[in-house]
Parts: sequence; C-alpha cells; structure tokens
Amino acid sequence: MGLLLLFWASLAGARLSVVYLKTDKLITRARQERITRLQKEILPLAVKFEAAPNGAVLGYDPDGALVGTIVSARPKGYAGEMEMIVGADVHGRVIEVRISRHKETPGLGSKVADVEFLSQFSGKTAEEFDLKKDNANGKVDAISGATISSRAAARGVKEAILSLNVPADNGG
Repeated sequence: MGLLLLFWASLAGARLSVVYLKTDKLITRARQERITRLQKEILPLAVKFEAAPNGAVLGYDPDGALVGTIVSARPKGYAGEMEMIVGADVHGRVIEVRISRHKETPGLGSKVADVEFLSQFSGKTAEEFDLKKDNANGKVDAISGATISSRAAARGVKEAILSLNVPADNGG
C-alpha cells in the first residue's frame, strides 16, 4: 500500500513540475510586460527605463535625457497596506499615480484607486498633498466617507515624492 502511494505521489509531483516549467516563463514574461506597460503609463515621455540603486526606476526620453522617476510607497490605509506607484518629473511634480493593490472597503475606500481621485495629484508637489478638510491650504478632495483611505493615499504619494530628495520647485 505504501509503495502504491509513493508511486502516485511521485507521478503527481513529476506532472506538477512539468506544468511549472512550462508556465513559469510565461508568467514571468506576462509580469514583465505588465511592469513595462505600467511604467509607460506613469512616465509617458520615457522610452527607456533603468533601475536606480535606491529602488526607484529612472525614465529617459529618446535623447537619453531624464524625464522622470518612478517610486513605490506602501502607506497603511483603513483596512491594511496599499501598494502605490508614483511617477514624478525631474522637478518633483507628480505625473501619474497608480494603486496596484489595496484592501480598502469595496465601493467606499476602494475609490482611492480610481483615476478620478488619483488625478488630483498630477502636477502637484509634496507641499500640496494635504486634504482640503485637514488643511486650509490643502489641494486634495477626500472621498466622502473614506477619509482614512484618502489620507493614506495622500500620505503615500507625499512619502514617495519626498523620497526623491528633489529641491522644492518654485513654479517651474
């Protein structure tokens, strides 16, 4: 009985290994294509991307000039950690923001991943990311009923931009 069990377990393990070997390359390629597509969405002027030592990704135009940087952030929202990707130009102004993963409440806090909310950050610097309801100088509208999620998203974008250590942009 034990030998029969060993035979079937070995056969199942061998088949599983074959499936893994056949799909691993496809999964890796699909993951890389998704990353490349996302990078092009976040830094549309970039044609070449290069990893920086600090974990950021630098984007270059066809002439080799730096057009921006992509950085990640992981702020804690209402229901857990969010994974954010932020693209900034060379002056530290946000180009594009994407939330790739979150656990916020569906239909409420999950709206922080919507383009309508995230587009509020475009063109702004770190000093402008406060919510209007928290600061008279704030420039970001919170999602009604999802203030904690809105604050977390704003904090994540701010942390990402500040991690670039770009001098303050005075209108340029």
